[in-house]
Amino acid sequence: TSSWMPTRSGTVYDFVRNEIATEWYAGGMQGALGALRQRRGNDVDQASLLIALLRASSVPARYVRGVVEFPLPWLESALAVSGASKVDAALRAAGIPHRAVVRGGGIAAYEVEHTWVAADVPYTNYRGAVVDFSGKTWIPLDPSVKSTTGAAPTAVLRQMAYSTDAAVASYLAAPQALEALGAV
Repeated sequence: TSSWMPTRSGTVYDFVRNEIATEWYAGGMQGALGALRQRRGNDVDQASLLIALLRASSVPARYVRGVVEFPLPWLESALAVSGASKVDAALRAAGIPHRAVVRGGGIAAYEVEHTWVAADVPYTNYRGAVVDFSGKTWIPLDPSVKSTTGAAPTAVLRQMAYSTDAAVASYLAAPQALEALGAV
């Protein structure tokens, strides 16, 4: 079973998206292992971690780099600043290439250079469970873009008395015979 599919512990994508905090800086600085150990990283480091975990699960994955338009209110929330000038200053200080998008006489969004992942997964015959592995297609996945609003966490892992910190520490403490998520 490939670990991109839902399991008791979720999916590889869910893990990276929900457990790795997004930081804002240009380029990859930590790589996959650093992002996993530090539980944080930018778009490139989170993409590196997701690709490593997908490939370890025999799912083909690759980097995609492009320009993404982020709405101003989303960036204000993600960067914890208020106002277009502060968003611009924060992106500039982080060294992230960007350009203001003007609509209706004001800055409505920013185009930002960004890195995400494409994974080659069975897709055409998927109905909540993999029926067969035909019809694979490259699906874009971006774990670094977190929702700034949404449902409160359910604490399902805590209810199961499962410590992700302990699991990661145990896995990293010694050489492993199992793939990263196979140890979960």
